[in-house]
Amino acid sequence: MIDKEGKRLAEEFRVALLCDQIERLEHLEEAKHVAKELVRLNWQMKTTVDGMVERGWLEQGL
Repeated sequence: MIDKEGKRLAEEFRVALLCDQIERLEHLEEAKHVAKELVRLNWQMKTTVDGMVERGWLEQGL
């Protein structure tokens, strides 16, 4: 049978695990936002370069 101290330690361990999981989820959420921003910036850059090519600006060195 588990004594009171063992139950308390088990509960503290569970809380620590949950806190660790929450922290990992927060990092994943931040990474998701960063990835979305990178995709958006990549699309913007591609659109800008495509527009420059269409106007002939890249060939002119502008």
